[in-house]
Amino acid sequence: PVAADIRPGLIVSGDAVELRVLVINLVKNAQEAVLSAPEPAQASGGRPYGLFITLDAADEGTAVRLTVANTGALLTPEALAEIGRPLASSKSSGLGLGLMICKSIAEQLGGSVGVDSVAGEGSCFRIDIPAGE
Repeated sequence: PVAADIRPGLIVSGDAVELRVLVINLVKNAQEAVLSAPEPAQASGGRPYGLFITLDAADEGTAVRLTVANTGALLTPEALAEIGRPLASSKSSGLGLGLMICKSIAEQLGGSVGVDSVAGEGSCFRIDIPAGE
């Protein structure tokens, strides 16, 4: 299942195609993580199994935060350290370019990428981009 919580009225400045690529890459990676993991009734952290997308204000309204969380497999500390580097992938068929592109786009817009991965709960990717006018 996919759940989304999108706050209306948020604005960022940037190339629409690049922003679309950023969102599609994050959601696609999360979907693949969920589909490759065994399906429990819910993650051990109490969150239902699936993919969760949130778009909200951050940093007292000066940024927009896109959060894509999933209940897929745990990312190892080594995999977390490699995120955003070219040709670094935890997937056997991955090229390691998707998250590198996301990081590059976010940083080009003055933003940042963060990630947490907790055993039994999955991974949570956060993209913060300065709010537009």
